[in-house]
Amino acid sequence: MSKALALKQEPETRRMHEAVRQYWMSVKENRLFPAVEEIEPGCIAGAWNHCFIVDMRKGHVSDGFRYTYMGHDLMGAYGMDMSSLGRCDNATAPHVGSMLRHFDEVAESGEPAMDESEFINTHGDRIKYRCCLLPLGRGDKVQYILGCMRWKTS
Repeated sequence: MSKALALKQEPETRRMHEAVRQYWMSVKENRLFPAVEEIEPGCIAGAWNHCFIVDMRKGHVSDGFRYTYMGHDLMGAYGMDMSSLGRCDNATAPHVGSMLRHFDEVAESGEPAMDESEFINTHGDRIKYRCCLLPLGRGDKVQYILGCMRWKTS
């Protein structure tokens, strides 16, 4: 049975970030983490619009980073208009302090992390979110972070 088929058969009551983490675990196998090229959006199709990928090749958040992918459903959380962004790989990073600290922790440790917090988006809405952050890279070097974020306006 393919990994994609196995994940589609998971109960719908499962938290989305748990399904993405389970997929990440299956792709990494016995390595520290998988490479970004190994992530197949179709295998996590039910969650992909809630995912993002952050390029961490510069090392730390303070050194600069960018989103190379941001799912359509996340644009609403940040108050962004998809039509004005064009390609998501040109988007600059929305700043969520708690999440930024976790980016550095994941990049340094190579271990997955969870973040649950809130922020005010560009429209002044209070957004509560839960997010898993999963390292991607080669060898022992984290180059990207795959995140899956569920959010709601409070």
